[in-house]
Parts: sequence; C-alpha cells; structure tokens
Amino acid sequence: MFFIKELHAKGFSIRAIARMTGHDRKTVRKYINAQTCPRYKPRPKRPAKRDPFKEYLLVRMREGMFNCNVLLEEIRAQGYAGGKSKRTLSPGTGRFSEHRPCSASSPLWLASDLYAFPAGDRV
Repeated sequence: MFFIKELHAKGFSIRAIARMTGHDRKTVRKYINAQTCPRYKPRPKRPAKRDPFKEYLLVRMREGMFNCNVLLEEIRAQGYAGGKSKRTLSPGTGRFSEHRPCSASSPLWLASDLYAFPAGDRV
C-alpha cells in the first residue's frame, strides 16, 4: 500500500499506478484514500455438508466401524448428498486421543487423519 501512495505522491496517475502494480483502478484509489492499510475481514465459516452427520460418524467409529465405504453408504441412506473424499468421513472435531493400529478395512489416509500417533510413529 505504501508503494502505491509513494507513486501517487510522485505524480503518477491512478491509471498508471494500476498498470504498474497490476491492481484494479478502484483498488488503487481505495489504497490512496485509506488512512491505514486495508485489512480483510474474517469470513464466516460455512457449514460442511457432513456437519449434520458428524455425531453419527463419531459414534460409529467409537463402535469400531472404520470402513469408509460402509460409513459413506450409511450416511447416504440418511440423506448425505456429498461426494467421497478424504475429509468426508473425518469427523472434523479433532483427533481421537487413543492410539489404535490401522485396521485392514480402513484406508490409511482415514486412520492417519483420525488418530494422534505418538511422535515418530506417524505414517
């Protein structure tokens, strides 16, 4: 922003500054007229498609069900309309504190996303 103000103080036009910096003319004007450096406001968090199913997924995983395909089919039967991705079946509420080995039926990426492995044991 200070670079833009310096150019303007040297007599460059807003249009010329916009060409030099790659910013839009309105952005250059906003920076020139601003008393302080403009800051972005924090955006509100959008709810994820899986949010209504977090509690169900946590319960099923505590019961020992870690097969992603089975969990996905179960939440789809309950109305989940999203796709299958790494983040879909991760509850997103932090990692479980207990350390369990990865079972053959759960993909490694899901196990590594859900468990807090001791230092040095992380896959």
